[in-house]
Amino acid sequence: MLIWGAVSGLLVGLLSSFFGVGGGVVAVPIMYTLFSGITTKTVIASSLGMICMNSVINLTVRAKNKEFPKMALALPMGIGVIIGGQIGGHLALFLQAYIVKKIFGVSLVLVLLRLIFFKSEKIEGHDYEPPKGMGTIVKSSAIGLFGGVLAGLTGLGGGIIFVPALMVVFKMPFSKIPLYSNVAMFFGTLSALSSFIFVEDLAVVSNFYPEYQIGHWNVFISTLFVLGSIVTAPVGAQLSRVCPPGLSRKLFGTLIFLVIIRIFMS
Repeated sequence: MLIWGAVSGLLVGLLSSFFGVGGGVVAVPIMYTLFSGITTKTVIASSLGMICMNSVINLTVRAKNKEFPKMALALPMGIGVIIGGQIGGHLALFLQAYIVKKIFGVSLVLVLLRLIFFKSEKIEGHDYEPPKGMGTIVKSSAIGLFGGVLAGLTGLGGGIIFVPALMVVFKMPFSKIPLYSNVAMFFGTLSALSSFIFVEDLAVVSNFYPEYQIGHWNVFISTLFVLGSIVTAPVGAQLSRVCPPGLSRKLFGTLIFLVIIRIFMS
């Protein structure tokens, strides 16, 4: 069980650093399978904790490569995702699981359709500068808010929303997207995670290493997945810089499609 958790972290790290998604699409179903005794809230919280730590790892790798986000876009997006994470985290404590899954599934269908029919301009290149002005503030805040709500509701981090939104709304080159997506995921998951940690009445405690349980968050499970991610995060970051943009879009579209199938068949 422990070995499979760490091995799964290898895939999570590759996905999070290459696409800019949190890896929750892989981690959440694996957590349900490997740790059958834990609650849904513990799975969501542990996934959020894992994504938050993975975002720090990915941003550290980017910083070593002299890659830093532009605050004109990152700041309003970060504020939006913090607010959204609080909303989503609190909603997840009350909404039934199947409602959350259907909302997320429908959202992904819309994202996939937009991605398919979006005709990109020549946006690839390393000299990209995000637009400035009130329009950028409003749009980036809205993206952060929506992604943060979904992160808190599902434990998937919000990257599955941030990536296509940055691509379509801001015409951002794919090589730049993981940087901004990881910034948003860090603040969003940290915000949402606080809703699961600071709980007054914790009726059910996980039977898997309960001594490492903080509220609904099982720190041991999150750390187990992160150990594998440390190995593959630099590899994913390098691949995201050299992979042809067209291929990256197709791979990401395939990832969304597979997630949609799993949501509606589960």
